[in-house]
Amino acid sequence: MRSEDRVKSGTQGLAQSSILDPRKSAVVFAYHNVGYRCLSVLLAHGVEVTLVVTHRDNPKETIWFDSVAELAELHGIPTITPDNPNTPEVIAQIRALQPDFFFSFYYREMLKRELLEIPKQGALNMHGSLLPKYRGRVPVNWAIIHGEISTGATLHYMTEKPDNGDIVAQQAVPILPNDTALQVFQKVTVAAEMALNTCLPELLAGPSWPRCMASRPSLRTIRTRRKSSPKSAPCSRISFFRSITARCSSANCWRYPGRVR
Repeated sequence: MRSEDRVKSGTQGLAQSSILDPRKSAVVFAYHNVGYRCLSVLLAHGVEVTLVVTHRDNPKETIWFDSVAELAELHGIPTITPDNPNTPEVIAQIRALQPDFFFSFYYREMLKRELLEIPKQGALNMHGSLLPKYRGRVPVNWAIIHGEISTGATLHYMTEKPDNGDIVAQQAVPILPNDTALQVFQKVTVAAEMALNTCLPELLAGPSWPRCMASRPSLRTIRTRRKSSPKSAPCSRISFFRSITARCSSANCWRYPGRVR
């Protein structure tokens, strides 16, 4: 075989391989630091993010976190900020993209059944606790108040019931005795990035990926708590929790956003 024939043959082989294994596409619902970091992970793994659904910043809220919208703009990704993602217009726009996946990273609105049925390979959410513990809002704060010595992040499939789908990956982080809620939240942000980065290659490999990994010993929820009760937790931690909850309750900046309600 002539050299040019070998080159041609090899090129055809690469083209055929790329057709058999195209890039996976995703619509990403994201906000806050976890949204920023996890969107970065998807892009680093070559996921074709065809649309980012995020929020307009609330002028009544102190914006201390990174902007998902700015990250999307940096990468040329279209962005929308609907008040309600479940309207017929938004659903039609997303359905036309025919995404393989949905990813929800601290998005603040619920996704209803009609939306969740769109992605071919499922919709996944990142939650800020070691599920099944602390479903729902402000999981970091509740883990501290209940005297937990660890918490973490959980990637799971989404259902209509909040934080209830099959677990794909978990990453634990320690809660030290004098950690504030902000410090623990920063650890959970890193945990979310690590959990997604670890499992994403297999998740993108295809439908053979097991939909529930909770039976693995490394993914079992750590239930150990501090010997002291929440009432005896350091005053600085309790006062911080109360102040941050009071300060942010109206602005929803500590409202847990990445769940389907």
